[in-house]
Amino acid sequence: MNPLRWSRPHQIALLLAAAVGVALGPLIGYGIYAVGSGAAGAMSFGFWFDPAWRPGVLLWPLFGSAISAAIVYISHLHGLD
Repeated sequence: MNPLRWSRPHQIALLLAAAVGVALGPLIGYGIYAVGSGAAGAMSFGFWFDPAWRPGVLLWPLFGSAISAAIVYISHLHGLD
């Protein structure tokens, strides 16, 4: 199924899900890093939103948007909307 041929509300839902994923991606990355490194190695939360310090941080928003958009896409395929 081509998402460009979906109805307008479904396309908007897909874009909103991707936007929410972009916002939640760094939160997930921060949580995974904080749990993995412990309190001694934890960095400030603002560090995760500054790509100049850590270019790999940009991958978390992409990961979040891909996962959330995939959830909407699969739910659309299975008629769960």
